[in-house]
Amino acid sequence: MRSERAVRKDMQLVSSVRIVCWGVAIGAVVTVVLLLLLSYAIVIMKNIPHRAITPLGIALSAAGAFFGGYTSGRISKQKGLLFGVITSLALFALLFLFGLILIKEPITTVSFIKMGVMLFLGAVGGILGVNKKTKIR
Repeated sequence: MRSERAVRKDMQLVSSVRIVCWGVAIGAVVTVVLLLLLSYAIVIMKNIPHRAITPLGIALSAAGAFFGGYTSGRISKQKGLLFGVITSLALFALLFLFGLILIKEPITTVSFIKMGVMLFLGAVGGILGVNKKTKIR
């Protein structure tokens, strides 16, 4: 028979996975919406410099990581740095695998820069999400 401590640990793990999944889902939705808006802006402008596309993609992915980390921090109400980093790492892995499989994007130093920026902003989002005060009504 399992002890109560083991059951509690299993429940914490399931809760943590659920928190990270919500953060990744929100981060992915924000990233997709921002990328759709960027693609619309590129179509409207017609003459955007090609060198500007990569930094804009990194910035939009980082914004998604920030909102994903923020969501994880708000839901968990503790360990915002940890949940923010894990959420942004999972979001980066998701975006990286999609880029690798669908677009056949090669692994470059830009990938590592994107990962670093996403991890940093995901951690900041997690910290801010935990520290956000709730209004008493």
